[in-house]
Amino acid sequence: MSKENPGIIFDASNSWNGFNHQGKLAILFAIKKILELYDDSISRDDNKVNLSNYFIEIEYLEDFSLGEIREGKIKYDSVHQVKNHATDKAANYDSALLGLAYHIQTMPSLNKAYLHTTTDIDFNGESIS
Repeated sequence: MSKENPGIIFDASNSWNGFNHQGKLAILFAIKKILELYDDSISRDDNKVNLSNYFIEIEYLEDFSLGEIREGKIKYDSVHQVKNHATDKAANYDSALLGLAYHIQTMPSLNKAYLHTTTDIDFNGESIS
């Protein structure tokens, strides 16, 4: 890139910031899950064995997901959608909310589905859970 050849004019900084936010949340939730599962009463090696069936999945089912492999089958514990929109209008989050609702409906083993936002969503005084 130079003054004579500026390259692509599109600036992906906003997208990178979203992925950066997504990655930080994925790390946070993974660490929280490890701390939840870690058992101080057993050895470090036994803890490694206990934790070995758990996983974090990035950019597949959702922006990131946490789960466990039980009896050779993937069981999701939580799915996470991350949005870095500047808008607080609830309509701009419709597809994310519908996607999370779909996962809850179709996966009985799913414990939680999260929408993480960098902006408070305006639900006109209403809240959803």
